[in-house]
Amino acid sequence: MIKKYRLKPLSKFKQGKFSQLQIAALEAAANSIVITDAQGRVIWANSAFTTLTGYNLTEIFGKNPRFLKSNMHPPEFYQDLWLTIKADKVWHGEIVNRKKDGTLYTEEMTITPVYFEPEKKSYYIAVKQDVTQKLKDIEELRMAAKIFENTLEGVLVTDSRGNIIFANQSFEEITGYKTEEVLGKNPKILSSGKHDQEFYRTMWNSLLEKGGWQGEIWNRRRNGAIYPEWLTICAIKDDRGETVQYAAILSDLTTRKENEERIKHLAYHDALTDLPNRYLFLDRLKIALAHAARHENTLAVLYLDLDRFKDVNDTLGHTAGDQLLQEVGKRIASCIREEDTVARMGGDEFTVLLPNIHIEDAKDVAQRILNVIRMPILLEGHELYLSSSVGIAIASDKRVDAQTILRYADLAMYKAKENGKNRYWIYESNMGIQARNRLTLEQSLRKALERNEFVLFYQPQVDVARGSLLGIEALIRWNHPDAGLIPPMKFIPIAEETGLIIPIGEWVLRTAIAQNVTWQKEGYLPLRIAVNLSARQFEEENLVEQIKTILQEEGMEGRWLELEITESVAMHNVEQTCRVLEQLKELGAHIAIDDFGIGYSSLNYLKRFPIDTLKVDQSFIRDSQNNSENEVIVSTILELARELNFSSIAEGVETEAQLEFLRKKECYGIQGYLISRPVPAQDMKILLNMAHQKQNSNPVTSE
Repeated sequence: MIKKYRLKPLSKFKQGKFSQLQIAALEAAANSIVITDAQGRVIWANSAFTTLTGYNLTEIFGKNPRFLKSNMHPPEFYQDLWLTIKADKVWHGEIVNRKKDGTLYTEEMTITPVYFEPEKKSYYIAVKQDVTQKLKDIEELRMAAKIFENTLEGVLVTDSRGNIIFANQSFEEITGYKTEEVLGKNPKILSSGKHDQEFYRTMWNSLLEKGGWQGEIWNRRRNGAIYPEWLTICAIKDDRGETVQYAAILSDLTTRKENEERIKHLAYHDALTDLPNRYLFLDRLKIALAHAARHENTLAVLYLDLDRFKDVNDTLGHTAGDQLLQEVGKRIASCIREEDTVARMGGDEFTVLLPNIHIEDAKDVAQRILNVIRMPILLEGHELYLSSSVGIAIASDKRVDAQTILRYADLAMYKAKENGKNRYWIYESNMGIQARNRLTLEQSLRKALERNEFVLFYQPQVDVARGSLLGIEALIRWNHPDAGLIPPMKFIPIAEETGLIIPIGEWVLRTAIAQNVTWQKEGYLPLRIAVNLSARQFEEENLVEQIKTILQEEGMEGRWLELEITESVAMHNVEQTCRVLEQLKELGAHIAIDDFGIGYSSLNYLKRFPIDTLKVDQSFIRDSQNNSENEVIVSTILELARELNFSSIAEGVETEAQLEFLRKKECYGIQGYLISRPVPAQDMKILLNMAHQKQNSNPVTSE
């Protein structure tokens, strides 16, 4: 109900002593006070009100307080307010008002209806307190609490004695401890035991002297797992500068550390095989060399690559090639000690570091590696047989550095490759000279064609059953003015690398065809002349047109030409191979697949090629008597040739026993030292004469 005061009217407060005290009390109040009449018109306000709003009493006298209206409240808000006070009830609540300068502020307001008995009138007294800052502080505290609770970093607060008084949700997730488990306890419950007393002494000295500490620390989760974290601790002080609390923010570094380790691992390991890469290998090699120099012991470096690895990529694709490299890496790793290192240097090249080892032991390791690589590998339905070459360099000289010994091993590996498959070779001091000689050879090769230094040698191919000549293979030699006759294995790889094989190959074709024409004109039995096409030649767009032109210019029918390509060349691009071979067949040429058996042909593709002959690689013939695997391979190839209606020629036949074996296996033709070494054109005439005389003689026999 409305309160009744027997007080003098406010307009008469100044008349008496009591009214002056009353006014002074209202004036001195910290809260704003506004008095309105029953119609809501301002009749008085204290200094606190004018100071807060910016209005003076003259400006607002007789006005409705709506001049403070902020438009932040709906009409219903004000309707409720007026209905309350009109019903002689007290209204209390928060309201957003606007100052004279337009600034919004929030105040807590109580409006009380008052009845003055002497005047028989009602008034409204509004007592108001500015709570803008208070609400802002509350909101900031609420936001801070929300941030602490929801931040990804763990937050821990202790009292001045180090007892935990607060922990947020992230702290629980990082450490595994529930808040109620750690309240009142010291943070040392997280101690991992990985830091000594000096570490913690330094931390506390920083907290006491500087008011804070931050750094990396290893802590222990509730489940006992040790983890790395970044910890920041600050001392919270009161107005007197006394530390009342410690606040800690901690970040779990486990993922970051794992990522750092992963990045570091990727930087120093091969992405395909997960073996150490060149950088890590060289780093370990430098350390091993320094250790060997100090302790006066030796170490060995093995450098190896796979023979004909490119054939796998070309035939089965890069995915199969990648799988093959992974398997080879595992096999090499199985041959070494724990303290040794195997690395992939790139491509199909691997290195092995053998610290503190004797030369004989290093040779044993090399042989074990060669043996495991030779074991068959089943890949995408294909059983592959690989070979490799290993170079060994021994470091016993304190002056040798990592790059040098690696180069020595590389040179030894190439020497092993020159001396056949599945071999190792130990570096010798003259190999550096050999490398320089190779460079000199390349320079001479560039001028050999124009100086007319190349010659062709010829090797006959003989029918096993009848002993008659089937054909002649043209084989290039380099008649070097200083070095004499250089075999093709010494310069053809260089010619392939430099691209010189294109003009050299054209010269071979033209010279061989011209020579065959000459023999035919001289009345010798017409025979096919076989010429090898290199991979680079076969990829030339004008190959077919070039051969057609040479045949026309030299005057030889295409049927007297046999073109040999290796299995790997044929499988490099099957569609292109089919197209080119068909065009060559249209010229009348015969097609032979050379070195068959060491590649990775698919039978389905082989049936698509318009070929006439399969030539069995000499490596299988050489060991066919002593190697059951090679015997099976040769038998299988010959059976395949018969099934596909191809003729077959075995290369590298040197003994009567090999001939007898091939005769039993119904091989069609042979080629090798048993019949004749490759000979110059003039000497070939002797064989041509003999062939003419024996044209109708008995088959070749061992008798």
